[in-house]
Amino acid sequence: MSVDDLPEFDPAKFLTDEETVLVYLANAACDYDATFLQSALIDVVRSPVGTSALSFMIDADREALLRTLTKSDDASLSTIMQVLAALSVSMTFVRRRDVDPLRS
Repeated sequence: MSVDDLPEFDPAKFLTDEETVLVYLANAACDYDATFLQSALIDVVRSPVGTSALSFMIDADREALLRTLTKSDDASLSTIMQVLAALSVSMTFVRRRDVDPLRS
């Protein structure tokens, strides 16, 4: 079996509960890579948890949300905040333990 024969990995299929989604997003945010976080948000919106959380939206709204997230490599902060609000998720800020800004 070659690598090309393997099915494509889709993280959205494994985001099956709220705790897993929160850990996934928290870890994605730790990389300080906006594109990676945006990709993680797309995974969450496509996941069973995201689909359930966004069930109040009509299909067209959900599709528009995904299009907005995927239309560029750099979604606006406003768009990201709308997605987080729709998912009932908030961001929390904590000081990084590996950096002391007073000693730089």
